[in-house]
Order: sequence, then structure tokens, then C-alpha cells
Amino acid sequence: MWAAVEVASFGVEGEVDFFATDLGTAMIEVRDADGFAAFVGEAMLAINEPAAGVWTAVTGAALGDSELRDHLVERLAGIRRQVENVLRVVGERGWLRTDVAFDDLVEACCVITSVESYVRFVRLDGKSHEEYQAFITRTIRDTILKR
Repeated sequence: MWAAVEVASFGVEGEVDFFATDLGTAMIEVRDADGFAAFVGEAMLAINEPAAGVWTAVTGAALGDSELRDHLVERLAGIRRQVENVLRVVGERGWLRTDVAFDDLVEACCVITSVESYVRFVRLDGKSHEEYQAFITRTIRDTILKR
């Protein structure tokens, strides 16, 4: 089941280094903080939209199955590591807030960009993809990046 999530998210099975993907390459090309926020909005739509259905099914099943739950915890830790890596690059570029602990920024970014947030915003609240993308862009800019 996790293979289906991986393929839906990144087109390949197995853990992938974000910077080894087309999205990771595109992120390296971003030149300023506003561009980064817009990039995250676009990227999260591209990742979360195709993965939402299978992710929701697997995470729902994990609540009642300890083995699936263990795999979910591993996947979430892997996602967190990817977010840490991305935010380290953002920090090296001087775009990251410095008045908030790095770990708190990572956690906030994980929540903002989660599949669950996509499902809530788009599938349950009925917002459009454009509204979701704008929300992610604005929230990343206001929460994670220097003002």
C-alpha cells in the first residue's frame, strides 16, 4: 500500500531524496523568498492532489493496524527529514525566520503542507486547487519565511 502512496506522490517506489527529483531541481532554481513560497504552493498541489486518496485510505487503515501504524510513523519521519533538508537550504539563503526555533518551523511546515491539510481544504471544505495553492503560498510566506 505504501508503494501506491510513493508512486502517486513522486512517480517512483521507495524513499526519494527530494533534491533528486524534478521538483527538487526546480527548487534550487528559485531566487527569492517570495518565489520559494510560490514554489511550495505549486509543489504541494502537484504532490498532494494525486496522493490524497490513497494516502487517506492508508492512514485511515493505520489507525487500526499496528504494523501499518509503524510504517506510517516511519513515513512521517521521512517526510520530516525531507522538510528539514529543504528548510536548511532556505535558511542558508537567509530566507528563514530566525525568531522561531528551527524544529518549530519544520513542524509547522509539515502540518501546513500535509496531505491531511490538502484533504481538509480541498476535498472537505470544497476549495479550488487555486485557492489551496494560494493558501499554501501565503501561509508559508507568513509562517516560515522572514518578513
